[in-house]
Amino acid sequence: MKQTKEQVTKRGISSVVALVIIAVAVYFGFEPLFDLINGGVAGSVVGAAFSSIFVIVLTMYLLNKQTEIEQESKKSERVFDEKVSLYKDILVITQNMIQDGQITMEEVSALPFTLMRLQMLGSDEAIENFEKVFSIVNSIFEKTDDNIVEIDEAEKLAIYKEMLNFTVRCRVDLGVSDHVVKDELFNKSSEVIERSSALVNVRGGGDAKAVYRSENDFFKVLQDRGFDNQIITLTNTILDKLNNEFSSKDFDINFVATSTTSTPQISIRKDDGSGKMNKIGGCYIRKNSIIARCWRSPRWDYKQLKVDNLEFLRAKKFSFENQKLSGGPSKYMPVLNSQPFTELSERELNGFIFLLKETYKIKEAGTVLNYTKLVNAAESGDEDAILEVKKIISEDFIHELTNEELNS
Repeated sequence: MKQTKEQVTKRGISSVVALVIIAVAVYFGFEPLFDLINGGVAGSVVGAAFSSIFVIVLTMYLLNKQTEIEQESKKSERVFDEKVSLYKDILVITQNMIQDGQITMEEVSALPFTLMRLQMLGSDEAIENFEKVFSIVNSIFEKTDDNIVEIDEAEKLAIYKEMLNFTVRCRVDLGVSDHVVKDELFNKSSEVIERSSALVNVRGGGDAKAVYRSENDFFKVLQDRGFDNQIITLTNTILDKLNNEFSSKDFDINFVATSTTSTPQISIRKDDGSGKMNKIGGCYIRKNSIIARCWRSPRWDYKQLKVDNLEFLRAKKFSFENQKLSGGPSKYMPVLNSQPFTELSERELNGFIFLLKETYKIKEAGTVLNYTKLVNAAESGDEDAILEVKKIISEDFIHELTNEELNS
């Protein structure tokens, strides 16, 4: 029968107490006892008996101590293996978030259980650092009511930094080192990651972190992941329209599908003249719906837009109180996302293409909403800027496109 650590320890203590009692008894009673029995054979028997008892109790103590050490060693080895596995899982989870540049509801829902596992096995320092990562992820996901939220560059770097702190604590907990990484070495690692991230972002026009696929491979991914046939058919319809309208060598139509938890997307990119491809819009393909994306235009005073039942609303929910904009990075103010849809009329599809072309025009003309200047002015107390910010983030600041506009 397997003994618990408490049982083994209790038996060890009992053996020590017995040894002490025997030692005291021998010290005070051995000589009078020999005098009483006058030595001889009886004395030899008594001496042998005391020796045997002492050896037996001592052996019991040593065996119990050995058992305790072996159990502790096995437990430590098992816990170590579990810790390594857990820390690796946490790295993979955050890697998937960063690589596809999105946080999904499924990923956020899984994090509490990851934290519970960490509380069960990890060191206090590792738990504390991962809670900071968890907090950043939560704050990013709270920016919008969408089930999928994009991570911007600043948020990505914040996750990198806290994950570096986390891995440093893991290093000490696993016994790889008995001290944390020096500040100088930590700062160098942080700078290298930041520089690498910036290079990836620049060379890919903001999309290089994604995994690009061929058209056939992209649709195979949709089928393999169990996407609704109606959605796959609608995606094909949208793609045919995109190919007809953006077949110029100046445009790229990209098919992106990274981890199994990421949202596949089709994006349109345009060379800005310097060799850098800038994303002008596209659509996200969900299992049971599609979301399209474009940008606000000064042509309609940067309003949200509507084509029949297809609405392009603000990408993030913002509020402006106490001279402070809250709800997420203000860089998303110029971005418009459609509501999820499962079908498109010909007019709605033409409206989407029309807005993609409008996005290209405003980017080329440099008339994208200057959110930084506007928000800074509002937060410094400029009344006109405050009114403009509140107007732009308002839910009912919407314009419905007319036939004349769509045909212009």
